[in-house]
Amino acid sequence: MDKLEKILKNIGFNKTEIEIYIFLLKRGPSSVSQISRSLGIHRPIVYRTLDPLKEKGVITMSPKGKQKLYSAEKPEVIINILKDISSKFESLLPEIEDLYSKKIPQPEIKYMEGRKGIAYVFNDVVNNTKRGETFYRYTSEKDLKKVNSYLPKDYRERRDAKKLERLVISNPASGSQKRSRLERFIKFIPPECDQFEQNIIELIYGDKVAFIDLNSETSFIIENKSLAEFQKTIFKLLYKKLD
Repeated sequence: MDKLEKILKNIGFNKTEIEIYIFLLKRGPSSVSQISRSLGIHRPIVYRTLDPLKEKGVITMSPKGKQKLYSAEKPEVIINILKDISSKFESLLPEIEDLYSKKIPQPEIKYMEGRKGIAYVFNDVVNNTKRGETFYRYTSEKDLKKVNSYLPKDYRERRDAKKLERLVISNPASGSQKRSRLERFIKFIPPECDQFEQNIIELIYGDKVAFIDLNSETSFIIENKSLAEFQKTIFKLLYKKLD
């Protein structure tokens, strides 16, 4: 009976409805008094429970003299209820799928610690930037040589093989350490505005924004198209304003 009780509960029967329905299945036609006495349920509660069971179509009432006797319908009626629920759900499925397709995607955040986490970010930039596209980088590192030590061995080779372009906003101290061939990609925050030496790197690529804190060797990646597009717009505006 435990399985039957579970099925009845799953299709919307409450505890008292389950008790009375199963009682009538076992006992056959019974009066309110018999149900109340046998199950120890107060008569007013029995009366209030019988009406919903009749509406569900699982019991019937038939008069016998001055009494009203209640009987359980054949168990096949439960199958009919399940089929009806399934049919109603199927008719609503297009509407439900439409709601699902319109849901606002939630940002996915990946947090990492240590050198491997930083290397993962640089790999992710190459993996998730399409061939020939541009990624964007704010960099305020203090020691470029140390930053290079975090890069995966084949990072530059893979980046160049995909013909990835990059635009960089940096501080003059960091920029002076970079190779001259990169000068056309880099613009600098004027020292009079800010020293820009927080030792932080931000990378914007694809649908992602990544942050690397070189001080604590922690990094995290946020995957969200709207956020990435927003950050790209801000970067481009600032890049155009800088000399």
